[in-house]
Amino acid sequence: MQNHKRALFIAAWVSTAAYAETPPVMEEYTLQRLEQIQAETVLLEAKAARARIQRELEESGIDARTANLPLTGRELAILPRAGGLPSVEEIYGSGKQLMARLVLSDGKRAELRQGEQIPGTRFWVEAISAREVRVADGNDKRTLAFY
Repeated sequence: MQNHKRALFIAAWVSTAAYAETPPVMEEYTLQRLEQIQAETVLLEAKAARARIQRELEESGIDARTANLPLTGRELAILPRAGGLPSVEEIYGSGKQLMARLVLSDGKRAELRQGEQIPGTRFWVEAISAREVRVADGNDKRTLAFY
């Protein structure tokens, strides 16, 4: 009887210890993996933005390797934009009702929905997503840079 009680106690303790150990280890692994995925995503988004900017500079006739680009966002904002395109200040709304607040080349702001023309340009808003605003003019399609 004494051995039976001792065996039950040990079995209960082992199963409790095993159960208590598993979730934190799994939870820690999951959180570490999520952090790793987020870090990789940020890096990939930065690389994509860099490639997009280099392409825009090349399209504007500026050599990205020798361009003397200022370091602050405020100074970058006053650089002439390719083709007089605006930059994105904000994307807001939900679902299919997204709107974009754009900063036009003259400094004015415009709030537009998909399908609306950008004032002072030949471009219209082709698509708005949570991450980007794409514009088109029939021949040319571009993704606008953020302000």
